[in-house]
Amino acid sequence: MVNSLVLVDNSSNMDEILLKISNLENIKVISFDIESHEKLSELNITHEKMESFVEIDDQNLIDELVYDMSVNWYKQGEVSSILKFDNLNLGCLIEAEIIPFFLQTMKNFMGIIKIIETECPSNIIASNFLCSLIKSIDNKNKIITNSLSEKKNPTNLDQIVFSFSIGRYPFSIWIPLKFALKMANFVENIAGKIFNFRVNSKMKFDKGTILLLNLNPNPYELLLIQLSLLDKNIVLLYEPGTAVWNLKNLKIVKSSGLKIIKLEDFLNKKENLIILQKQEKLKANFSKLYSNDDLNTFFSIRGFSFWSTIKDDFLTLCLKKFNDAIKRNELSKILFKKTNVRCVVSTYNPNPEEKIILNVSKDLKIPSFVLQHAYYITGKYIENFLPIVFPPLQKGIIHLLWGNLIKKYLCKFNVVYEKDMLLSGNPRYDKYFKIKHECKNTGTILIASSFLQNYFNVSSYDTNLAMLHKKIFREICEITNKIPQKKPIIKLHPAVKPAYNVQSIVDEIDSNIPIYKTRSIIDLMKNCDVVVAMDHSTILLEAMILEKPTIIFAVNSKWYDDDAIIKNGATIVVNNVDEFKIALDKILYDKKFRHELIQKGNQFVNKCLANPGTASEYLARLIDKY
Repeated sequence: MVNSLVLVDNSSNMDEILLKISNLENIKVISFDIESHEKLSELNITHEKMESFVEIDDQNLIDELVYDMSVNWYKQGEVSSILKFDNLNLGCLIEAEIIPFFLQTMKNFMGIIKIIETECPSNIIASNFLCSLIKSIDNKNKIITNSLSEKKNPTNLDQIVFSFSIGRYPFSIWIPLKFALKMANFVENIAGKIFNFRVNSKMKFDKGTILLLNLNPNPYELLLIQLSLLDKNIVLLYEPGTAVWNLKNLKIVKSSGLKIIKLEDFLNKKENLIILQKQEKLKANFSKLYSNDDLNTFFSIRGFSFWSTIKDDFLTLCLKKFNDAIKRNELSKILFKKTNVRCVVSTYNPNPEEKIILNVSKDLKIPSFVLQHAYYITGKYIENFLPIVFPPLQKGIIHLLWGNLIKKYLCKFNVVYEKDMLLSGNPRYDKYFKIKHECKNTGTILIASSFLQNYFNVSSYDTNLAMLHKKIFREICEITNKIPQKKPIIKLHPAVKPAYNVQSIVDEIDSNIPIYKTRSIIDLMKNCDVVVAMDHSTILLEAMILEKPTIIFAVNSKWYDDDAIIKNGATIVVNNVDEFKIALDKILYDKKFRHELIQKGNQFVNKCLANPGTASEYLARLIDKY
């Protein structure tokens, strides 16, 4: 039994930790995440991982509780009445966003409970946040806690990722959301004045308006071209941020005649006063939540409440989000009236920005569509999360699905009414079908990684799984780099923070291996020999459209081991390096096997996608009816 524990998370100051452990005897150091584990390993500090104390049953319990908390915290007693605004409860707007916040908190809390039960320490040194969790468990103050100085780690809700590349080196900078929005608005205002794509007060909307919500112009270029042929105003509401963040998007906006609008364009003194009054009313009632007994009981596990630890950060975040929702709600009403909106098209239905506007459009009886944004996994495990992906708030709104496969899956549940489903296909993939005849095999092996970040279960934050992912990534790079006349290329997810240093791994193997983060995936995929995905990804379907064979290296297969793409045999699933070598060898050198796999991919594409190559025309014709 140890006398002292040192609990290290990614906010901990390593210099201070080195000093602390040098002056103590009979101590144990425990890492709480992949970042702290790697730093401790680099410093040759003997330690255990927190995951060694948390069993599978504990992880399953965390997943269940986090989902329950995300969709039910705002329904508790007095909380529900405090958060009621117009015809909705504001808490339902942020269900998907707060899951990562709860997952990391719950994982740490459960870890500390198990560590204290196992080690029975008299003294613990940890970050302020971990110390506050300890005090929630140690009600009788039997444990002496000492806080480490730490750096503040903002959540993903407070910041935004900016990805770019310099030569072969990809970079991602997480910058404060407030600063990013200021810069985005500055860029858009300058570009808008030069190219005249911003909506102004003198603009007439006699023809009626199609309002697009946060639609990225580049992947939807063909759809925008089709919409530009209609006798309607095509207006893009892109918030937060800007749609013209690169030259390609700017050219598309200009050539398609697309107009960009901001809700702030409708803000005047009178409306601002109304908004402030409603926000002040919410704030006055909101203060009651800090001492709410229902929430203190609700945010607990195994009889221990962690509400006192999270309430300040959590409620500050919520108030900020809800004030923004009130503002968007009021300004959306004005937007719909002044711009003569005939229909609304959105691509991100779980996002709070879209939720509030879609809710206003539904209240005003303006037809609204939610276009399927990504491939939806159809396995058993994902069923629990369907009410978040398809929030109840949007029942009655038309969902434009990629094809019959997802429609059949959703029809088994009650998250979307069958009458509210239309098979549109995917306009983003029209260009894939148009260039598939141009594809070649040039000897490249495309390796795609999304770093486990599905954010919907605790395994995404598991150190052991992250280390396994890192190990497999290294082995895939080493194997593919040794194949004669073949070369690997790496494609990272542009919006996901890597769980480990990809660049250093690749440089150790071969510094000539290119790494891409922002480059269009279609440019990389159309000339590769095979696509290797580390876990499930929409990239698998994209590769099949281009008739490229695919391999899934199953790292965290709990999410997708019974998904349709696997059950249909459209891809090869491998679970270890030996299986990977065999599968890759057969794809590259067994022509019959390769042909059969590509054919299965084609068959799956036909099941998965309606209107292949013509989804943009279909959708434009549909929208033109309104």
